[in-house]
Amino acid sequence: MSLANNPLIRKIFIKWEVIGASLFSSSAFILILFVGFFIFYSNGYFLKRRKRELGLYLLLGLRKSQISVILVIENLLVYCASLITGILSGIFFSKLFSMLLFWIVDLRVNTAIILSGKAVFDTIMIFAIVMAVTSFYAVSMVYRYSMLRLFQTGDREKNTPRGSVCLTLLGFGLIGFGYYLALENIETSAIWQWLRFFRGFGLILICVVVGTWLVIRFSMPLGLRFFHKRKAIYYYGTNLLTITSMRSRVKRNANTLAMIAVLSATTLTIIGALSSFYSGTIDDVKNENPSSYQFLNLTPEKQDEVERIIRRSSGHSLNYQTESSYVSAAVHNPTKRMPYEFYSNGAQFSFISEREFSRLNRIEGHKNKAISGLEDGEAVFVGRDSFRAPEKRRDRLKKASLSIIVGR
Repeated sequence: MSLANNPLIRKIFIKWEVIGASLFSSSAFILILFVGFFIFYSNGYFLKRRKRELGLYLLLGLRKSQISVILVIENLLVYCASLITGILSGIFFSKLFSMLLFWIVDLRVNTAIILSGKAVFDTIMIFAIVMAVTSFYAVSMVYRYSMLRLFQTGDREKNTPRGSVCLTLLGFGLIGFGYYLALENIETSAIWQWLRFFRGFGLILICVVVGTWLVIRFSMPLGLRFFHKRKAIYYYGTNLLTITSMRSRVKRNANTLAMIAVLSATTLTIIGALSSFYSGTIDDVKNENPSSYQFLNLTPEKQDEVERIIRRSSGHSLNYQTESSYVSAAVHNPTKRMPYEFYSNGAQFSFISEREFSRLNRIEGHKNKAISGLEDGEAVFVGRDSFRAPEKRRDRLKKASLSIIVGR
């Protein structure tokens, strides 16, 4: 959150016209899921380990309300200590992480230690929610359990789960459909065209999460029951104890394993998606902007200075240098039926003449197809989207009538 609210980083993202802050916020959300799950799991585990201690308090005459106050105060002290330590560490290391970020994207920017009030507030709110939920769980356990149950050593499931072949197969089917949908080409798949991006992404997430839980929850009892019925395996070594113990706790362990598997898979997926997005963006930039440097409205003095710097650079050779003029204009769509949201009313495009395009295309080694014979009022869109789009969308785009509004 400190990186997401860093004013220098936000300024760079605005200049580049990319949604960087939302990426940091998404990463923070995934981190919150991890932190929340492991805090809740460890809190429940340690509370169950302290059941005899809580039962002893009741035996000594303390009321349940007094025991609840003790647990809440313990929680408050632990979370205040961790919150203060975490915020101070985040502020202290904010410059280091900013430097790492700029180093990754190859930017030479001077950074400083940033104190973000919003990041601090968001952290306090998240920790307050976690503390409230864990405290509520602790208090509910005190009031829910009797003294006798608190002194009992273990929690065993009343009925040993038998598992389910149908639900296991359903889980594998959901996982398979989720992976099939994820491997489909977003731009050409009929399913993706119907679902759109966010609904498709949500469907993948739901299918994989539910399928993972079903497989782990209902296949583990099946496997344990299979080994339990095989006497040669069941009575071999210590299998009698381990298989029996696992069968008695398989439901609770299955939920934990399913949650860990889902969170791990989600994290790996996000890391892979961001790496792919970064690599694809770099390739698009190189293809869409073949020039290494572009300057706008340079004075003769600045032009001479740029040329001197380039000549002094021994590690880089100058392939070509040219000057071009273009018109920046907005696109107006009277029908409002464009195939892409990007081509909405007011989107800015750069326009050059047919002759200027041919000249630049010749200098750049004919990277684009040749254009000739344009009539008055006609234009050609040059870019990767012009050939990456599905054929139906290209046809709709060709039939659309647009108005070009040049600013005064």
